[in-house]
Amino acid sequence: MTTDKAHTGLRKGFSTGASAAIAAKGAVMQLLGLECRPPITIRLPVGRFLSVSPIRWTKEDERGVCVVIKDGGDDPDVTHLAEIGASAWWEPLQAIKGEGFYEELGQGLLMNLRGGMGVGTVTKPGLPVAIGLPAINPVPRRMICEAVSSVLTALQSKTAVYSEAAQLVVEIFVPKGAELAKETLNPRLGILGGISILGTTGIVKPFSHGAYRATIASALKVAKACGVRHVVLCTGTTSETFAQKHYDLPEEAFVQMADYVKFSLEFAAHLGFERISTVCFIGKALKMAQGMGQTHASQGAVDMEFLAKLAHEITGNGSPVCVPRTGSLAKELRHANTARHALEILRRSTSCSDVINEIGRRMTASLKAWLPSDIKVVLETLILDFDGQILFQGL
Repeated sequence: MTTDKAHTGLRKGFSTGASAAIAAKGAVMQLLGLECRPPITIRLPVGRFLSVSPIRWTKEDERGVCVVIKDGGDDPDVTHLAEIGASAWWEPLQAIKGEGFYEELGQGLLMNLRGGMGVGTVTKPGLPVAIGLPAINPVPRRMICEAVSSVLTALQSKTAVYSEAAQLVVEIFVPKGAELAKETLNPRLGILGGISILGTTGIVKPFSHGAYRATIASALKVAKACGVRHVVLCTGTTSETFAQKHYDLPEEAFVQMADYVKFSLEFAAHLGFERISTVCFIGKALKMAQGMGQTHASQGAVDMEFLAKLAHEITGNGSPVCVPRTGSLAKELRHANTARHALEILRRSTSCSDVINEIGRRMTASLKAWLPSDIKVVLETLILDFDGQILFQGL
């Protein structure tokens, strides 16, 4: 499974949800005293099967325990190679309810699915899990239920002994989950204390655009559910940090859209925010000014030729820079190494503001063109310099 190659030639992996389902199945097998030989196999939501050998598979103090290594393939995810485990034990039916999820497994057996060490707890609205519950998303919960049920189905007589007097408790844990969560958007989304157990297919595709878009959508839903009316879409951590100094808004109002400009703008508009601000640096601004709704480097580097032609239209071919240099402003910009270098060149010119303003106007026009025609929203655009100062601000 994990040696499969995507069309890019990169190796696929499996999700935290699939890892948790494997671990849960293994833990229940140990609890029931079954013969346990690796690997453990589960059926994925896409109809395929995944087989993984645990790194730990035992019974401790009347609890079954199983731990697997989450393999993200060639996807650059913080949970790649993280340990994800499960414990399983019997608990009296009279035990206090309210902790975790309760699932009917058949044969009258009730499973209490809990989040243990390293699994985050939801503290804000707008997510597919209610406040106060462990951050185990709906599809992973179904995967866990199916994996556990597949064990119990073959052991009806044995589980029937317990079903009348006890509930099956399955607790998912991630030993380094709290530490890993600091490298994710979980704290911003209101998921505290650990990572989320995620996945809709069980398979992790390398550099998954879908996964990042889902994260953006979740962040926007949380903002909406928290009563935010003005949302700020930033292209990254640095632009977000600067934006937070310019806007007196709650933490949830700031959403990192990365390169997914068009998607983020359309999604935010459909959610009904009254005001949407986009904040970026000169490189992304140039791409948006050219009408790019996806600004990743894979869509091309910053187009210095476009910038040079723009400068030529505004200044004329012979417009000099203030500091004596050979050639025109357009020529210098054409040979700039980076967007930062281009900005340095522009700032030596008396035409800097005119060029920046034209970039801003074109960027704003592109963004407005992506807004649904039937939705009324105030759109604001900001271009920052690399010290966080505003170069352009427009509506």
